[in-house]
Amino acid sequence: MAERDDNAPLARTTAGDLRGRWDGELAVFRGVPFSAAPVGELRFAAPRRHPGWTGIRDAGEFGPCATQPASRLEAVMGRVDFKQSEDCLTLSVWAPPACDGPYPVLLWIHGGGFATGSGSWAFYSGQELARNGRVVVVTANYRLGALGYLFVPELANNAAGAANRGLLDQVAALNWVYENIAAFGGDPEAITIAGQSAGGAAIAAMMTDRDSRWLFKRAILQSPVLGPPTSLDEAAAITDHLLKVLGIARGQIAELRSVTIDHLLAAQIQTSKKFARFGAPVGAIQQVADGAVITDQRAGRFESVQTGLKPGDELIGQPRDAAGTGMAVLAGTTRDEMDAFLMQEHVRYTSRQQMIRMLEEAGLAESVFDDYAAVLPGRSPAKIASAILTDQHFRIPTLRFLSEWSGNKGLAYLYRFDWQPRPDSRYGACHCIDVPFAMNNLGDWHSAPVPPAMLDGNKQSEFDALAQAFQRAWIAFIWSGNPGHDGLPSWVECNASNLNSMQFDVDTRMAMNPDDHIRDLWNSSEQLW
Repeated sequence: MAERDDNAPLARTTAGDLRGRWDGELAVFRGVPFSAAPVGELRFAAPRRHPGWTGIRDAGEFGPCATQPASRLEAVMGRVDFKQSEDCLTLSVWAPPACDGPYPVLLWIHGGGFATGSGSWAFYSGQELARNGRVVVVTANYRLGALGYLFVPELANNAAGAANRGLLDQVAALNWVYENIAAFGGDPEAITIAGQSAGGAAIAAMMTDRDSRWLFKRAILQSPVLGPPTSLDEAAAITDHLLKVLGIARGQIAELRSVTIDHLLAAQIQTSKKFARFGAPVGAIQQVADGAVITDQRAGRFESVQTGLKPGDELIGQPRDAAGTGMAVLAGTTRDEMDAFLMQEHVRYTSRQQMIRMLEEAGLAESVFDDYAAVLPGRSPAKIASAILTDQHFRIPTLRFLSEWSGNKGLAYLYRFDWQPRPDSRYGACHCIDVPFAMNNLGDWHSAPVPPAMLDGNKQSEFDALAQAFQRAWIAFIWSGNPGHDGLPSWVECNASNLNSMQFDVDTRMAMNPDDHIRDLWNSSEQLW
């Protein structure tokens, strides 16, 4: 457990000793390496154990974030100016006083469409969650974009390193937490992993992986992207195009290890634009169904969740086994997820016919637009499209995931986050808007160089009340596996027959099967598959 030395907390890990900082009663350790630096010959390799250090390593500063382009949601959720580096595999720990432990643990996996984000950003600072919940909070960085997910079997140090290195980084962080968290007052047998968006997708992968799921006890999936991973054929085509942009022959692919990071990032951006799909919440360079890290069985699970699990269909293999462990899962979405993507200026004023044409390019027929327009009278074309894509990419897959999970003896709790800062908010209850409530760190968001537009018009008293209710649900779940607490209506488990959902808003309520009409629409329309 962390101890005091010269007014600084100390902790002993398997790699060496650390000196952190005190934040009130919290012991905070920043920039702690959990794997060897993925540079040089390790640039496209699976993560390796850190070689360690001698003496006491200072852990007072956050480690750099993974090299990345600007986020396409920068205007919506704000911008953080932060040092970037390929040497990014670090994590940070916030721990309550060790004398009262051991405490349950939360490992947070950030989102960003597998291309942006960082556990080092103030947006995801864990101090309030650790302080209010008496929980050890860990946030981690992982490789992004081409460095994390480009399919390059020729450069892999083993089959697992061919793709999904970003996911492997997260698993390495989870292993580090399991091995070391007792040194910070945490209980390695009481780990909850939580992730938002792409982070939620990664957690879904770990939940069905035999080598990972025994390392954690509970899971929180915030707006998880549960669509199918990239196929091997498409992943190979993406790699071919990126090599072409760089002027590298396939037979000379080893040159990727020495390409400057600026040139690699520029090629990644150009390749992502080439393979971009309208309405997709993640880019083309993402998790790959490689048969090693994401197995064929798990790829089948993702495919069935995304393209529509009809009554009587079954998910194959590992998901059923994982659910059968009884692991508790808390999952949910925001009401208007896709407003974050579609209500920016380039789409906001699109006409009905333009929007229908874009939806058709995404494989959705005009009749789908008409079906939604009929139940959403007065909505703009962009708002109607947002509702369709919110259900397609977030709400319906989440409902099906929890339905299957609970149907195979897994505990499941569902929520929807409906709050928006004012009635005329452009972005509504959009993707990412629930994160500052879970972390209860509004000040960290408003202090960003570009403040989050999604919170424009926010009332402090309203935020404080809802953040307390939402964060307390997380805390209760981390401690007990049940998110209910005395500040909420009675929270009923969801199951395949009754997908009950806690609707978080100024007046939070428990709703019984609130999405039945949406599920019926998706189950009855062949155009939606």
